Amino acid sequence: MRGSHQISGADNNIRQLAGLGQDNLLSLYSKTNELKYWHAYKQLQASSSGNEIADVLMSGVALLGKDRKPTRTNGAEGGKNLGGEGTAGNPLLADALPRNGDRAVYGQGEGTVTCGHNSCGMVLDTMGKPVDVGDLVAKIPPSERGIVPDVVARLIRLNGVDAVTVSNRNIDDLARLTAKGVPVIVRVQDVGTDFSHFVVVDGVTTTSTGQAVVAVRDPLGKGRQYFSPVDTFGRYFSGEVVIPKGKQ
Repeated sequence: MRGSHQISGADNNIRQLAGLGQDNLLSLYSKTNELKYWHAYKQLQASSSGNEIADVLMSGVALLGKDRKPTRTNGAEGGKNLGGEGTAGNPLLADALPRNGDRAVYGQGEGTVTCGHNSCGMVLDTMGKPVDVGDLVAKIPPSERGIVPDVVARLIRLNGVDAVTVSNRNIDDLARLTAKGVPVIVRVQDVGTDFSHFVVVDGVTTTSTGQAVVAVRDPLGKGRQYFSPVDTFGRYFSGEVVIPKGKQ
């Protein structure tokens, strides 16, 4: 009987550790956007017996000690990758121009496919509905290839702002859609490398030298903002746009 009580006590202790582990893993994921923390968190959630929890905890300790494999830019490779990366980096950066602004810029970190979630976070912040991007990921976790435009719109709607998805749009449409200061989320792609990525567009404008540019907030890496020449942007713009309609 005493042995049974000892086992029960150990099992409860392990469950307490699991609770702390879940909180820590979720916190780490929110801060770093590294999917290894998210996967470990979900494994702990799914574990039921003390032995299962102990196994996951041990795996988590080993996971945290591993060197992360190098990544090219912001996500998984190849295929129809919507919101991740292909076999090359973001082509918009090749001739991007410096931009300063006071709107929030979020970074997705390296090795993640959360550009859609982070773009949602930036748009919601601009519209007066700031959120924790970790909460967005928890609501609708990305697949290995990220999320699609309809899911981006759904995430915005889940946070009190109506949104729709449209396709076959061009630079003139972006200028019209953002003319009143409301940002939109667009998908850029490089068909040759299977690169696909969500960014926020704040408007279309002209620089002091007369160059037409698109104002971009890009969650890639630590996050950045820049102007992309319209010719470059138009070359890689997929035509897909997520349009916030206003607070509900």
